[in-house]
Amino acid sequence: MPRIIGGDFNVIVSEEEKLGGLNFTQQEAIDFSLFINNCALSEVKFVGSKYTWWKGRIEEECIFKRLDRILVNQVFLELFPSSEVHHLIRQGSDHALYI
Repeated sequence: MPRIIGGDFNVIVSEEEKLGGLNFTQQEAIDFSLFINNCALSEVKFVGSKYTWWKGRIEEECIFKRLDRILVNQVFLELFPSSEVHHLIRQGSDHALYI
């Protein structure tokens, strides 16, 4: 059966998914990465900004992260090979919603 899981997972999986704030440590991503691997999921490619969340601060204290994502299994990818996520511009929220 095709599977799709999406939302705000509140965790990043690599240093490239964060800008600003404290340094990234692999320890914070281990559980989520294991979940993705153990469930044989893949991320759907995206269009738009790579950051989907903003801390709301400015200048040096500004923090951006990619917290929102869509994960799918291989059956889904085979049925919908051209699927992609569109990261939208933030409007009134600290998240850039996707469709």
